[in-house]
Amino acid sequence: GWPGIPARWTSSAKSGVGTALGSNSRVWFTLSHGIFNEIYYPRIDQACVRDMGLIVAAGADFLSEEKRDADSEVRWLSEGVPAFSLVNTCRQGRYRIEKQILADPQPDALMQRTRFVARQGGLADYRLYVLLAPHLGNHGAGNTAWIGAYKGQPMLFAERDGNALALACSVPWLKRSAGFAGASDGWRDLSAHNQLTWDYTRAENGNVALAAQIDLGADEGEFLLTLGFGRNVAEAGNRALAALQDGFETGQAEYVRAWQNWQQRLLLLDDLVVVDLLALAGPGGPHLEALQELVTLEVVERDLVADEDLGFEVGGHREGKPDVHAARVALDGSVEEPLDLGELDDLVEPLRHLGPRHAEDRAVQE
Repeated sequence: GWPGIPARWTSSAKSGVGTALGSNSRVWFTLSHGIFNEIYYPRIDQACVRDMGLIVAAGADFLSEEKRDADSEVRWLSEGVPAFSLVNTCRQGRYRIEKQILADPQPDALMQRTRFVARQGGLADYRLYVLLAPHLGNHGAGNTAWIGAYKGQPMLFAERDGNALALACSVPWLKRSAGFAGASDGWRDLSAHNQLTWDYTRAENGNVALAAQIDLGADEGEFLLTLGFGRNVAEAGNRALAALQDGFETGQAEYVRAWQNWQQRLLLLDDLVVVDLLALAGPGGPHLEALQELVTLEVVERDLVADEDLGFEVGGHREGKPDVHAARVALDGSVEEPLDLGELDDLVEPLRHLGPRHAEDRAVQE
């Protein structure tokens, strides 16, 4: 079946985008139709995976691909944090797949905690398979995939031209296969036989695909998939194994905490206060001191920056009126390039990022 069919990318209808905050992880992921869509490493412009999803089989004639045959719901794991909860419900009412997805904040890896729920029958009635389409270095062609192990942990591997990936699972693989897309891949095997019957161990230099059966009975339908990336197979395998050993709870706590800490330092864009700049800084008004006091009260009271770190600048005069600028407050407390509040002949200017605590009233009182 070498080299497989011509490679194509997948849907652009994304339902989620995520990455770990910080420099330790260089993995970005997207979601679509209830599964991993394109995944990027080591830069946001270098896709390494076309998609990764699950297929459910039962008996001799039931085959259901979650991205095509299930209705998907997407929610935040934590408000405003790009980590996601997915629930994919079979349209025939046979099963439900619950996923929690994020990027590991430490190694270059993704984590997908999964729970398979049998809505008709029991777990023993179903077979669950994961399908992974490597497109390393922005290329679907020229990839090599194989089944193997890293430090005793069975994995699925792929590499191409200095980029590699490794997929690990917290429960045993029952079967694994590596093939060429459209010829000897797992999807074609499942479509023809309703189970994995081919046991190809390697697919060299082509459009490749990896497939594996997950042991649903090992932990009552629950398991963790970790997908590690690296410049070589050992690096990718090490990162997949490290994420698996750390566990989802550890990764989730660090991931959410980093995003929430960063968000708490942001100024709220929906808190707009309209200020009459002529009343503050025009002729006969309280001039710059009132403007300084207003900004200082709002910013300092909200614990966004210390009083001593808040700075102002005043320009010259334009047509007899002061040309006032208020300094922009950086996240680290430093003062960046001044933010121009506009010419004072505009009667009303929106002064952004101030809290809603009666700023206009204080300005009038001044």
